[in-house]
Amino acid sequence: MPDAEVSESEGSSDGEFQVITGNVEMRCPKTDFSKACSLVLRANQVKTVDEKLFVNLQVRKYSIRRLLTWKIDILSTTIWKVMKPIKICDDLLKLKNKSVRRVVVGSMTASPRKSKSRLRLKKHIVNKLQLPNIVSITAPDVGGVRGIDMNVLATPAAGKGHGLFLELIPASLNYLTDAAAAQWAEANDNRDQAEDEVVDDATSIPPEEISTSSQSPKPVGVMAMLQRKRTCE
Repeated sequence: MPDAEVSESEGSSDGEFQVITGNVEMRCPKTDFSKACSLVLRANQVKTVDEKLFVNLQVRKYSIRRLLTWKIDILSTTIWKVMKPIKICDDLLKLKNKSVRRVVVGSMTASPRKSKSRLRLKKHIVNKLQLPNIVSITAPDVGGVRGIDMNVLATPAAGKGHGLFLELIPASLNYLTDAAAAQWAEANDNRDQAEDEVVDDATSIPPEEISTSSQSPKPVGVMAMLQRKRTCE
């Protein structure tokens, strides 16, 4: 059963993403490849922290995959093939983990080596308890898409509650979909360039080499003996 409901009757009419918090609903704008419609997220995909709504960017969820590919032509291929070169969620997750680690253990790295382990542990615990619920990260530039500052939940890098929870606001959604489209376009360009190089290499082979290479290989073993016997006869 899919984890998102799609209502094609309602969509964003002003060309921007809209977030309807009461129904945890995303109204997606019309693009060249997608009609305006709404994606409704399940309750276990979102969290409300400090009166802000965050979505868990799990790419295994259909609704997240559909969101990431909103500005990509997925009709010509399968959605899983489209998702292969899209790594923006992984990039943002690494930035979030780095930011959280800086808060928790950043001050510990500057402490002397001879400091007692108990003092180190105490600093670690204090920093972890003082960790804010929300941290800000600066998303990277992707292709022609400029990075923006965005809020994410300060979840652990692993274990219970880990993952990437992104604030569900139009600016973040626009960046996310634009960055995914840019990564997909770059992968397509690289693939087309590689195919062109293969064609150029094939056309640069001299005709005599092609005719020589197309000849059947010389027989060996038993076949060579039979051929010599037929020649002698």
